[in-house]
Amino acid sequence: SSSETWGTAHTEGKSHTDGRAESTMEADAVTRSWQWGESESFTSGRADTVGKADSKQEGWGESHQEAHTLGWNVSRNTMTGITRGLSTGLVPGISLNRSWQTEDDVADRLTEVLRDVEGLLSVAASEGGFLGEAILLTASDHGAVACEALAPQAFRGPKSPTPVLTIAPQGADATLLRSQALAFTTSRKPDPNDFLGGALGGLYSTVLTPQQLAAYTAPAIFREGTVRVIPAIPKDSLGFYPDMPGEVLMGHQFSPETGDLTHASVKLARDRFVHMMFAGATGYGKSVGAERLAYEIVRKWGMRVVVLDFGAGWRQLLNAPGIEDQVDIRQLTPYGVRPLRWNPLQISRYIIPEIQLAAFVDIFGNVAQLGVKQQQHRFYDAVEAIYLSKGVLVNDPKILDDPLWGKVADETEATACGYPVGTLIRSLTLHERQEIAVLRSKAASLIDLYKEIESRRDALPVRDQIGRGILDGILERLKSLLRGATAAQFDAGEDAIDVAELGMGEKPLLILEGGKHLNQFNKAWLLSWAGWIIYSDMMQQKERQLITGDAELMMFFEEANIIFTGLGARDENNKGAPTVAEQYDNMFRDSRKYGVRFVIITQSPSLIPAGVRSSCSSVFLGYLAEPDDKDVALSAIARSEKGFHDEPWRRFVSDQGIGMNLGRLPYTFERTEMRPFLFRPLMLKAKEPDDVQIAEVLGRIAL
Repeated sequence: SSSETWGTAHTEGKSHTDGRAESTMEADAVTRSWQWGESESFTSGRADTVGKADSKQEGWGESHQEAHTLGWNVSRNTMTGITRGLSTGLVPGISLNRSWQTEDDVADRLTEVLRDVEGLLSVAASEGGFLGEAILLTASDHGAVACEALAPQAFRGPKSPTPVLTIAPQGADATLLRSQALAFTTSRKPDPNDFLGGALGGLYSTVLTPQQLAAYTAPAIFREGTVRVIPAIPKDSLGFYPDMPGEVLMGHQFSPETGDLTHASVKLARDRFVHMMFAGATGYGKSVGAERLAYEIVRKWGMRVVVLDFGAGWRQLLNAPGIEDQVDIRQLTPYGVRPLRWNPLQISRYIIPEIQLAAFVDIFGNVAQLGVKQQQHRFYDAVEAIYLSKGVLVNDPKILDDPLWGKVADETEATACGYPVGTLIRSLTLHERQEIAVLRSKAASLIDLYKEIESRRDALPVRDQIGRGILDGILERLKSLLRGATAAQFDAGEDAIDVAELGMGEKPLLILEGGKHLNQFNKAWLLSWAGWIIYSDMMQQKERQLITGDAELMMFFEEANIIFTGLGARDENNKGAPTVAEQYDNMFRDSRKYGVRFVIITQSPSLIPAGVRSSCSSVFLGYLAEPDDKDVALSAIARSEKGFHDEPWRRFVSDQGIGMNLGRLPYTFERTEMRPFLFRPLMLKAKEPDDVQIAEVLGRIAL
């Protein structure tokens, strides 16, 4: 072939580019890739030019490519910008707006249902779940109608499925369900409208939590018209002891078979006498049982008994037959006929000052709900400062080296310790120093403490609002004790008595009444503090062998949850577990070796701190309604508080009538004697005295 080509081409262009770029980049790249390609092309063209030329071209090509790349890439990009602007203007304007809002109610309701399903599955995932069916077989259509109405009434409550929907299957479904029910097999027939695809059960089944299933397997009360079926006493594992040993008579037992009250006595032997708890709602017999116990202990065993009565319900013991001359009553209110003249800051005769200081702060802080990190720390510093200013901390180096307080100060102190005035305290024994500390502490008062905290608050910088708030909170709690007649009752002075000495003489039964005229916080703290002093003083005397023999102390705590944990324990929104002062935690753990026993009386056992509750192995339980309280009750009588195995016991705790109590005395070597029993406390038949009669029998005390 031959080709001739003639042509002329002229191209002219102009381009100008001006730019600036700055880039900072650090890169390490590892890249790996594989690529393969194949191409095929065919072109054909024809051109006629002025020179008369014919051109023909054909082409074919193929390519193949592979590549491997490995790379790491790290990049940084930094950009900084500053923008400033100012805009101002005044523009009049009128604006009209109209808005609409729509709500998809179906979607909202569906969301609520799905949230309920989610909550049900969360419980089932943590506690276990069951795929259950409740099938009721009736002999007539009337029976079916009754079941359809009664089933939703029987299965209800906060821990059972609500609402319950009854379905009457028809045709083949009815026959199939009846056959499967008689064979005790479940139906897995799918629901065609189930958007979850049968994950939560079939057409006639559903997922149930253990407590929900318990409502189906053991319904509580089934009613129709006037017919009422009351569940029987859960007599399995319920004990009956016709020959119970012991000297202290507490009541009589019910028959677990018939539910009738018998002549079989409930008695307490001294070798089975440990910490106890009486729990139950108001009016169901818990205080009756506790009062009977205190009466019998004084009459039969001659023990020293101290009752910390939050109200004024124990004074009837003054007229109890056989112990009329063994009862003393003191009142925390200044308006009673026998007010307790007491200085809470006074050191007890046998308690080391440093120990009493730490306990004072711990118990006050716990009842007043003071914060441990800030409030109790500052409160401790203030109380310590008062004791140091009065020379009370006789074992502290600051006092021992003090030119004034480091010596026997006057003739009163010299008489107390047996050494002349001017003798260095450092040369005295621990017990001789104690006598001086008791004398000096009579000058320390709650008013001094209030002023010390107030001065510390005023000394803080104005900007320290946190510190000021902390000290203001403490002052607010102290203020109610420093008003009117109450201030005089709990002030310093030589006439103030040592509360630990009460009940040590001819009247071994001491009742400290909170009364009606003192606020709840003051009663809770004063009773709690008095209880600790009485116990600690006796413990110190036991350790020093000043008390020998079988002398023992029994202390009763009425409204124990408030005394131990303060008013915050009664707050429904308080989600934290109840706490107790460290001093009381130690008391319940160590008291038995000092011959001290405690009895706590409460309406809400779940509000008693776990450490205290676990120490009370012997329990007496009346009617309880709250779920948390019933959990504690079932655990105390060795029954399962979870699941549905012991569900009849859970309902029975709320089915006990007035004067019907569950008791358990497990402190024994015999397993057969550890089972709970049902009994009625024996009421103490004694007339409650008024203030006039108390003054006639015991004498009036004037502040």
